[in-house]
Amino acid sequence: MTAEAVPGRTDRKRIVTAAIKETAAQLGNTPAVCKASYIWPSVVQSFEKGTVLRAHFATIEELIGCKTRGQHRCEKALLDLLRSGRSAAAAVPRPTRRRETRMSRRMRASPRARRLARAFTLH
Repeated sequence: MTAEAVPGRTDRKRIVTAAIKETAAQLGNTPAVCKASYIWPSVVQSFEKGTVLRAHFATIEELIGCKTRGQHRCEKALLDLLRSGRSAAAAVPRPTRRRETRMSRRMRASPRARRLARAFTLH
């Protein structure tokens, strides 16, 4: 992976926005759907930090026409980029919260109804 010389943060964001719009147009989706469904967040974060993959092919047609056994160097480089971002992009699991149920006035007033309600509450 090498650093690409893009002058400022705003310029990098414009490049990312243009790339997302172009990808969305190719896929026939909106940019929001494209970003949420097809683009791994660490790829965008890596680009914004200045880390990009080295070009392995001159054109898209050359990439499509590449026939190799196993993984090509470009595929290995992309997998390394995705793995490096996985730990940073992983969501922190939320602690499970016990859901409290609300009792009606009648249940709160009656001790027997409260006991029944507690008996049937999921623990």
